[in-house]
Amino acid sequence: MRTVCPLLKKVEGGYVCGAVDRSVNPEAWYCFMDYPSCPLYINYIRRQRGQVTQGVPQAQQTQAATTEVKPLVTVTQQAATAAASVSVSEPEDEVINRLRGILESMQGRVKDLDEAWRSYEGKATAAKGELDKNEHLVNQYLLSLEGIKANLEESIKELEYRREAGMIDESSYGKAREYVEKRLSSITQQLNEMREAYGRIQESILTHYRRILSEGTEAAKVKLSLAKLEELYRTGRVSKEVYERIKAQLTMMGG
Repeated sequence: MRTVCPLLKKVEGGYVCGAVDRSVNPEAWYCFMDYPSCPLYINYIRRQRGQVTQGVPQAQQTQAATTEVKPLVTVTQQAATAAASVSVSEPEDEVINRLRGILESMQGRVKDLDEAWRSYEGKATAAKGELDKNEHLVNQYLLSLEGIKANLEESIKELEYRREAGMIDESSYGKAREYVEKRLSSITQQLNEMREAYGRIQESILTHYRRILSEGTEAAKVKLSLAKLEELYRTGRVSKEVYERIKAQLTMMGG
């Protein structure tokens, strides 16, 4: 059975019912379902049959009307009952549904961002904690390497002195100096690389940490610490060296 009314016409901006020649909401009528029960369709068919049956003997017209057309009251009641059971879709319903879909999608993005930000905060805080924990140890290792480098430089000077004093021959001097210079070159290169790497890591971690500070109460704590530091320095309770070092650290943390 055909489910779309043959009288329904698709036009720009909607639909037109051919039975009455006016705009119609197909979802509110029978256009997409049992259209033979539609009162508009029935009346249209009756009009068409009335035109066709003109000139036909009265007995045949009476028989056709009796066997093929239901009473108008019955058809209207059936149409009203069917319409009550169908969910009518109005133009605003589609707009609301689409808008709701967009808002739900955006809300999902917000939720993802909130979760990502909480994860970011946790990772930034953990990285800052590791930086603080290892800062003293890293500086100790760097100082240790600096000391080894200085000792190697002194060893070269000592070799020069020993050679000039005739305490070692040229062959021994050459081998010893080559060994010391090789170590000195290696440690100098690696020391520079590690110092630069540590500086980059430190700056990167503090950059991330400043981002979460600007969004939380820690920013206020940094400002309070700066104020207290200024007071301690003015009253002479901390030296200028300590004041400048701590202030630089706090300023870097606070952005």
